[in-house]
Amino acid sequence: MICLRVKGRMGNQLFQLAFAKHMESITGDSIVIDWSEVKLRHKEAGDGWENSFLDSCIEAIPESLTEQVCSPIQEKVLAVCKYITYHRYLKCLLPLGKFIAQFFGVYCCLDNRYFRYTYFGSRNKLIYGYFESDRYFSSIENELKKMYQKNDDTSNPNLYNKICNSESVCVTVRRGDFYTKENQGNLGVCNEEYFQRGIQYIKSIHKDATIFFFSDDIEWVKRNIEVDGPAYYESGRDTLWEKMLLMSSCKHFVISNSTFSWWAQYLSQNNDKIVVAPARWRADDNHYEIQQKNWIIL
Repeated sequence: MICLRVKGRMGNQLFQLAFAKHMESITGDSIVIDWSEVKLRHKEAGDGWENSFLDSCIEAIPESLTEQVCSPIQEKVLAVCKYITYHRYLKCLLPLGKFIAQFFGVYCCLDNRYFRYTYFGSRNKLIYGYFESDRYFSSIENELKKMYQKNDDTSNPNLYNKICNSESVCVTVRRGDFYTKENQGNLGVCNEEYFQRGIQYIKSIHKDATIFFFSDDIEWVKRNIEVDGPAYYESGRDTLWEKMLLMSSCKHFVISNSTFSWWAQYLSQNNDKIVVAPARWRADDNHYEIQQKNWIIL
C-alpha cells in the first residue's frame, strides 16, 4: 500500500498525487491519502488548505489511518530527513538520506532538485514532499492528463467559449501570500514588467492573441498591467477546478512562479503552445527542476 501524506495547496497536491500514481504504475500497490497536515492548516472554506480532489474528475481515493499503514520506524526515518532538510549545514547529506530512506519504504522530496528513486520494496510506502518536476511522472503523462482534465461542463460558458474560439493567452498573476512581508523577498519575482514582456512576446508571434487574466487579486491586475488589444478577466469566483478548466483550455501561457499555473500549461492540449515563464522560480540562487525545457524564459 502507498500512503501519500499530502501537504500544500492544490498545485502542490497535484504534483504529489502524480508521483504516487507513478509509483502505483510500477508497484501495483493501491494509494491511500493522509490529509492530516492539510487539515491542520484549513480554517475556512476557500482558503486553499483543503482536499482539492473533491468536485474534480479524479477518482475517489480512500483516506488512511496512518498508524495502520506506516510503521514507527518509517515515521522516525521521515523525521530524520526533515531534520536534515531544515538545517542548512546538513543539506549535503540529503541525497544520502533519501537513498537510505527508500530501504525503509520512505520516499521524501523536501528540496527542489530531482532525485532518481531506484528501489521499491514490498513493504508499505510513505510518500512525503513536493516532487515538483515532470521527470517524476513522465512515464504516465497521458494517463495523468486524462485524469486531471475536467470535462467542459462549466458554469462560465461565455468565457470558456471565448477562450476556445480565439488565440487565447492565459496570464496567471499570483499575488496573495506571495506578497506578504515574510514571503515577498523570495516569492515575489513576477512584477508588472515581466507580465507585459511575456504578453508582448506572444503577441509578436500571434498578432491576433486575446489575453485572459486569472488572479487572486484581479483588481490589482486591472490597475497595473496594461494590454494593447482585447483582454478578459476571470472573476475570481469560480471553483479551483473551474479555473483549471478555463486556464488549461487556453492556447498559450504567461505563468507565474506558482504550481497552480504550472498545471494549467501542462494540461493544455495545444501542441503548439507557447509558455512564457520567469527566469527565477524563487529569488534565491537555487536551481528548480520545475522548469520545463520548452518554456520561453524571461
